[in-house]
Amino acid sequence: VELPDEIYFLKASPEILMERLAGRKIFEAHENESALTNLSLAYEVLLKELKNKYPGLLNIIDANSFESLNVFRRHIETSCEK
Repeated sequence: VELPDEIYFLKASPEILMERLAGRKIFEAHENESALTNLSLAYEVLLKELKNKYPGLLNIIDANSFESLNVFRRHIETSCEK
């Protein structure tokens, strides 16, 4: 399988993710701060390897302040216009 031309990774802290999930009545097994922290650490390793092996492929976007995915959509649209 070929890699895409670009990868966008929305990165948010486990604390922020838990705040966003707080409105749910039912949580998935992985939706706890400990699991999200471990997942974040694993992604850090994977993304570092990708960034080193394929420069320019990976776009890490700080999603901590995003109020909704519409903010992300606007971010992508703006960066595509450049």
